[in-house]
Amino acid sequence: MKKKLFTLFAIIFLLLPMSVGAVDNLKSALSGAGTVAGKAGVEKVKTPEVYATGIISGALAVLGIVFLILMVYGGFLWMTAKGDETQATKAKDTITMAVIGLMITIASYAATQFIIKYIVVQ
Repeated sequence: MKKKLFTLFAIIFLLLPMSVGAVDNLKSALSGAGTVAGKAGVEKVKTPEVYATGIISGALAVLGIVFLILMVYGGFLWMTAKGDETQATKAKDTITMAVIGLMITIASYAATQFIIKYIVVQ
């Protein structure tokens, strides 16, 4: 199961950049229009995408801080276990879950950046 899931993620992250070529062509065409609009005095308006980007970036920063706190807590539990197997197991589980959460956070950050930079045309 883990091998299939890893293979799926590997395929997605390896093939995803190939589909971006068409978006790059569209962006270059629209950048010329943006230059003309700037010279004409048209101001850039904050769009909902800009607000969503700020909210998502803030939420991901908070999740990074939570990861750091959980890692310190798990390390503290492990160091103070003093041979108590249940506390050591709890510490290992805390660290494992924190790392899994970090991987999910990094994957969501990568997906968010992809969507903002390549799918949402600014």
